[in-house]
Amino acid sequence: MWWSHCVYNQQPNFIRLGIEFHRRLAGYVDLADIHSNTAELGIAIGDSSLWGRGIGNTAAKKMITYGVDHLGIHLFRAETHITNQRAQKMLKRIGFQEEKIQVDKEDSSLHIPFSLHINSYN
Repeated sequence: MWWSHCVYNQQPNFIRLGIEFHRRLAGYVDLADIHSNTAELGIAIGDSSLWGRGIGNTAAKKMITYGVDHLGIHLFRAETHITNQRAQKMLKRIGFQEEKIQVDKEDSSLHIPFSLHINSYN
């Protein structure tokens, strides 16, 4: 299963954890590019029937809390494709601020960057 490959693909400065829902692997949450007090948050829920249930929201909050408490991270970044309105709403709900839209020159796709600056998180 490709989800298993995504979860178990570990690298330096990178933490990825599986997200379980009803005892099955539903997706993953990760922190990438972990340096000093910054990291990029990533979330994926594979089965679209599970979207909109708060699973990614809960996983993101727990990973942010872990990053703050155990890694001293105070600046989190995230990015969504411009059409991924669910992810954009979720990031905003948990405190991320939208930044200026960027164009990826290699594939001409539009991505919206987000950032979350924190001193403490609960």
